[in-house]
Amino acid sequence: MPAYLIEGTLRRDATGIAYRGRHRVTRSAVLLKVLMAGQHATPEELDVLRGRVEAARPLAHAAIQHVLEAWEQGGSAPDRSDLALWVAYEQVEGGNLGEGLARGPLPWKRAAEIAHEIADALDEAHRRQVVHLAVRPENLLLDPEGYPKLAEFGLARPGIPNPYAAPELIGAEPGEPGPATDLWGLGATLHALVTGAPPFGFATRDALRAAMDRGEPPRVSKSKPDVPGGLERVIRGCLARTPGRRYPGAAELRDDLGRVIAGQPPRHGQATTRLLWPFGGGR
Repeated sequence: MPAYLIEGTLRRDATGIAYRGRHRVTRSAVLLKVLMAGQHATPEELDVLRGRVEAARPLAHAAIQHVLEAWEQGGSAPDRSDLALWVAYEQVEGGNLGEGLARGPLPWKRAAEIAHEIADALDEAHRRQVVHLAVRPENLLLDPEGYPKLAEFGLARPGIPNPYAAPELIGAEPGEPGPATDLWGLGATLHALVTGAPPFGFATRDALRAAMDRGEPPRVSKSKPDVPGGLERVIRGCLARTPGRRYPGAAELRDDLGRVIAGQPPRHGQATTRLLWPFGGGR
């Protein structure tokens, strides 16, 4: 890590260790993330993650936390158990929306505006064949001006359960994770930003699967009657159990969010909701 200085530890959890750092030459602030073999992933998984991070480096959307550099250290042991993956991201001052949810939900229009920006960022990523696979409030940063940024592209590992995980990530629905997985994550996040809680309030894989099998998520309007029906349809259009029944793409989701913000009905949400949630019934 010759180009960067570590200035302090930010957090340690199952997703890795995050440090506040600084570039030795430019003196610009960076976020340094390290995942170590054994503690955070296998050496083979770290190789896959590095490839995903490198694929995300060209993404330059304003609502994406930019990947600056990625490199490996160690790996000389016969089993590569000393391998570590380092990633340098741009430093975004400010908190994340997971922390913000502890203070309560957002006004629906503000939540929709945030989701609109993230959907636009996902559209660019998906057009470049890059998926995030961990869209959730903790990975949505807000800069000092309140502008959102989707964080830690490339480091998602489906094995870490969270209440925003799509059915295909936890084995509740067949199919490989892909762009539709990100649309679920954004829909579940939008649900939480509006209501204060994710569609299913369970973090373990088994509990989440059981909740999904019991039925569809609660309607936003039950707890937030001021939310317009158009936004309800957009959210439910993201939360179809089968990936192919969700929104056609991030661009369509972005456009519908823009229409709802402007007081217009969505174009895709109504058609999508007719195909929603066969939980408890046939597929």
